[in-house]
Amino acid sequence: MALLASGAFSNVYAGVARTQSNHQLDIAIKKTWPRHKGAPMEVKILGILGKLKHKNVVRLLYSYQKAHEDRICLGLIFECIPTNLHQFMKENNRKIDSVEIKLITWQLFRGQSHLQKAGICHRDIKPQNLLYDTKTGLLKISDFGSSSIQSSRSAQPSYHVTRDYRPPELLFGSKHYGSEIDIWSCGCVFGELLKGGIFLAGKSATNQEEIVMDAIGIPTRDDLSAMKVSSSKYKEIMESYRPDHSKVTANFTYLYQQTPVNMRERKSSVFNEKVGLEDMKAATELIRQILVYKPENRLSGLELLKSTFFSEIFEPKKLRWNREKSCVTSQDLRDVEQGDLTTTYRSSRSRSGSRSRSRSSSRRRSISRKPVKGRRRKIGSKSVRARSSRTRSRSRSSSRRRSISRKPVKGRRRKIGSKSVRARSSRTRSRSRSSSRRRSISRKPVKGRRRKIGSKSVRARSSRTRSRSRSVSTAREPSRRRVRRVRSTKEKSRSRSRSVSSRRSSKRSVSRRSSRRATPKPKGKSRRAARETSIRSSSSRSSSRSRSGSRRRYGNVKSTRSHRMGSHCG
Repeated sequence: MALLASGAFSNVYAGVARTQSNHQLDIAIKKTWPRHKGAPMEVKILGILGKLKHKNVVRLLYSYQKAHEDRICLGLIFECIPTNLHQFMKENNRKIDSVEIKLITWQLFRGQSHLQKAGICHRDIKPQNLLYDTKTGLLKISDFGSSSIQSSRSAQPSYHVTRDYRPPELLFGSKHYGSEIDIWSCGCVFGELLKGGIFLAGKSATNQEEIVMDAIGIPTRDDLSAMKVSSSKYKEIMESYRPDHSKVTANFTYLYQQTPVNMRERKSSVFNEKVGLEDMKAATELIRQILVYKPENRLSGLELLKSTFFSEIFEPKKLRWNREKSCVTSQDLRDVEQGDLTTTYRSSRSRSGSRSRSRSSSRRRSISRKPVKGRRRKIGSKSVRARSSRTRSRSRSSSRRRSISRKPVKGRRRKIGSKSVRARSSRTRSRSRSSSRRRSISRKPVKGRRRKIGSKSVRARSSRTRSRSRSVSTAREPSRRRVRRVRSTKEKSRSRSRSVSSRRSSKRSVSRRSSRRATPKPKGKSRRAARETSIRSSSSRSSSRSRSGSRRRYGNVKSTRSHRMGSHCG
């Protein structure tokens, strides 16, 4: 392995890997020593980006961990692009033509827009972390060691991003920021390509903010509230701030107006002579819209990528500095206009979209239950033709009306149990209901009709006959008080039948005992005959007693009735 680059937290080596098909693949191995155990945030973010496979973001191929005494070495294997943008600029003495600047800048902002959509904040965009293939002109954003998943609610440390590319909200000590800080860093890289040197070079963090204020002015109260800066940090900077009265860097006009005064100082000198005046003016206008205080007002995304400033790189016959065609085509611009969906992202969205469509259609079917008219659907083991929504709504409303009012159509036959009877009209049913209610309330059956009591069918008596029988029963027992609780006729008949049967059984047992004592025990076959005669005699006695009892009862009834009639006549 050969050392490609080294930094404060990691080293990058070049190597060769052998694939399963026995082909050699150039790879880059990044070795770092994480402070905390477990998978670092960089691996999680690279895993998310690896699924999307964007053209301008580096792709993680493999990762591993290896223990060394008390520390753990994390190895990340990427596709190898041997040079970065800083090396390319250095090799060309920082003098790059306008076509190459447009190609680099367009790819840089496209990759940053993709990260912002994925909710990832890089927090360290600079030329050293931008891989650049000099042959094809392909640029990829790399080194996600300082990156984080975007979260504006939770507080984050403000000491991020290299000082020359650090946005003003971090210089003022803000702890609540988003992916807009990467837009400022990309704007600084764009300005560095145009200028041919570091665009906003400061000697310290405080001096860096002074240089920013000399270029774009002092922030207003609205700007400070939009950046969510620390008031104490801002007061500290403003107390030591000494404005530049020459205003050589104000509004970045020095990029296309090189005067002897501007050329005296390094911060206002332009070293790149390969950019034309018109391109420099158009680029300066874009930088003025990118480098602003309010994060939400910074120009980026589709609005920037569709600018006419970059239209030259989409021409099919346009050649780069090395006589090679551009790696960016008109198809890339169409992809950006359609939302910049990558191959994997587009396929996953289409699959999820088809699944969501099927779910929504199934939900609509289950909710509305409206099959297409004419199609056949399976209900149980039968296949029936689907009815239209109107027919089904009518049948539902009719069934509801039937269930509520219980009024079947007159003349139609309906099934009750195992019999099929003709439906009655609503008037007939209402009359029968009212009559049944009157019967249940007054308990007065129609005279002459037969009703069933127990297992016998008896003829209903009139109300007069029943009232007379009640008066007779009350006269029969004058000493007893009437029971307030009204019993039903069935309960009275049951109690009476039980009392009569108990009396009869007691009398039979007495008669049997007396007959057994009186008659001698016969021998042989004569025992059965004697037993039959004794039973017959006992039964005849009980029947005679019941007859005499009934005669006495009816005799009492006649006497009371005659007594009442006589008293009434008298």
